[in-house]
Amino acid sequence: MHKALAVDVEHLMKSGGEAFDSIKSKGQQMYESGKSTTGELLDKGKETTGELYEKGKETTGELYEKGKETTGEIIDKGKKTAVDTYDKTVEMVKKERTSRDNRKDSFLTLNLSPFVYFSLPLPKSGFQIGWVINEGWTVDPEYLSGSFGFDVAKISIGEISETLISLPLRYFPGNNFNWKFGGTYRKLTAVLGNTILEKIVNRPTTLDLLEYKFYSINLGLGNRWQLNNGITLGADWLDFNIPVSVERNEIITSYITDENDRKNVRRGIDILTALQFTALKLQIGYTF
Repeated sequence: MHKALAVDVEHLMKSGGEAFDSIKSKGQQMYESGKSTTGELLDKGKETTGELYEKGKETTGELYEKGKETTGEIIDKGKKTAVDTYDKTVEMVKKERTSRDNRKDSFLTLNLSPFVYFSLPLPKSGFQIGWVINEGWTVDPEYLSGSFGFDVAKISIGEISETLISLPLRYFPGNNFNWKFGGTYRKLTAVLGNTILEKIVNRPTTLDLLEYKFYSINLGLGNRWQLNNGITLGADWLDFNIPVSVERNEIITSYITDENDRKNVRRGIDILTALQFTALKLQIGYTF
């Protein structure tokens, strides 16, 4: 009995050893298989990670370049919009500038008065050269002259000529309306016609004229428009010269013996030396 038990134990031990070796072999095989699979997975993961990295890097570069390009376009568009807005704003400001605004930025004005529509005692034309002090004040030296030949109060006038040199200040209380005041030198010369001179006996040959020099106060009102491009348009609606003192050369009258001629000459002198004024004196020029 004991012998049979010993055989069974030995048989069991042998079977257990074989089973252990089998398990060990299978475990070794599984370990090697797992190791190989893990290596393959690791290599595949590294490869996939590298591909993803390169692809991500490439995508990031594309996005960066695209973003850079888009940003540049936005900046260029913004700059263009800003420039366009600035130009439009400047243009709007220019369009809204008044004559007063333009005078503020000016210093010199040159104007022509090609024809004074209503002027006593005779038509005149001339020019102005003005200094713009500020938007409210200008100094406008002016020269006007004219000459004509006609009959005045039945006097035959060979020629009458008139010269005015004025130095007025022009005040603008608002935009373009202005008052002017200052001083004027006026010279009036009238050469008598032959119908009177032929009757004068013992007359010096060089003595044939009446001459007057007036020193006057100048008063007037008008409008002056100064455009954005510098062109200036003006109108002196009324312009008076009120004499303060007069220098007369009437020597020729002492040689006139005919009573009617003497009266007519005196009447003509009164007309020619009356209050001098102009109306509707239009001007065109340029202001710097």
